[in-house]
Amino acid sequence: MRFKQYEENVKQPNIYSPAAKAILKVARECFMEKEYDKVTFRQIADRAGVTSGLIAYYFESKDRLAAQIMAQYLDEELQKINLSLLDELDSAECFYTVVFLQWMYIDRDPSFARFYYSYNRSTPGKVWENGKTYNRLIQEFLDEYQLEVTREQNDIYLIACRGSSRELLLHRHEHPSRLSREMVMDITTSNYFYNLGMSDKVIYRVIQNSKEFLKKYYPEALAE
Repeated sequence: MRFKQYEENVKQPNIYSPAAKAILKVARECFMEKEYDKVTFRQIADRAGVTSGLIAYYFESKDRLAAQIMAQYLDEELQKINLSLLDELDSAECFYTVVFLQWMYIDRDPSFARFYYSYNRSTPGKVWENGKTYNRLIQEFLDEYQLEVTREQNDIYLIACRGSSRELLLHRHEHPSRLSREMVMDITTSNYFYNLGMSDKVIYRVIQNSKEFLKKYYPEALAE
């Protein structure tokens, strides 16, 4: 008996299609109204006028759908940053600075902050999307610093850092007087840079230069 051979590369659904974008828009509205674990596929489907199966077709699971919304939001937040100022920084310093500012803007938006932290609290962290700009920044400093890391290795490093990062994020959110945003950024970023192969001396310089930039142009970022 001869078995049918299946294609190894299964075509992925286009999450940028009009239907997928419409689902994302409605899902974002739902997540901004309630915490992550209080929103269901059924609620999103009813409001969007589609079936739950169609949502699953495009986004597979609720945490993957939420991750896409998070990535979309983070990319939008970059519009608040004067990117021309970043010319003063090298690529690793840009990465630290942009991530720091994005997090600051998240905390300033009560609806999104509630969604962001409830998502982190309610999921195992296996699905994560930081936006196109975040991925571009990573590739830029990998290239500039000539860090011999494959995409697969980098993904592993990010996953390895994510568990402790999520715990620090949540602890800081719940106890802001005990742990500052600056401390969390220093711990998580230096850990990630170290795993990529940067020396302690270089990591220190990157973080200090980034903070000097923030003090100069975004003093509110470090004022807690």
